[in-house]
Amino acid sequence: IKFCEIIQFDLELRFQKFLIQKQISNIIGKIAESDQSKVWPVGTCLGISPTTNQSTDSPVDCGTAHAAEITGIVDLSQQFPAGAPDDAAQDGFIKEQCTKLTDAYLAPVQLRNTTLTLMYKTISMPSWSAGSHQVACSIGATLGNGGWATLLNSAKGALLINGQPPIPPPDIPQERLNLPPIVPMP
Repeated sequence: IKFCEIIQFDLELRFQKFLIQKQISNIIGKIAESDQSKVWPVGTCLGISPTTNQSTDSPVDCGTAHAAEITGIVDLSQQFPAGAPDDAAQDGFIKEQCTKLTDAYLAPVQLRNTTLTLMYKTISMPSWSAGSHQVACSIGATLGNGGWATLLNSAKGALLINGQPPIPPPDIPQERLNLPPIVPMP
């Protein structure tokens, strides 16, 4: 690799991080050894394409149309220091962590009352090998056709979903919360 190709790659990576984080970050050491995860700061809202209803993955003001809101970041390298975990192990750990982080981010609002869905992705083996070890936790609403609902404002405040306030589901009756565990038949 020529020196100019390394500089070009370094500048491209810095530009991508600038677009995502709106700040220039210094890269120390080898780029291949730095975490290359696609994450954003907690509280960031990600834009939505008005023509496709797909996330643009570009940060926008939460008071404008957006597809999702970042509620936390999970670093899998702390839980799995020996290497890439399989999808099932990742999914269990990420779900648990994203649930805790989202609950803390939204408090005192409950995720259930926003009618939004918790979302995250696991990390593929090639991405893990390339240095991606973090996952963004986000909340949003799907349309059922593969697209995203348009959100306005933060889920922590006067949220609108496709122009309407969310209608929280009814409370779960107390007797349903304390059901005995299901015992498998022998």
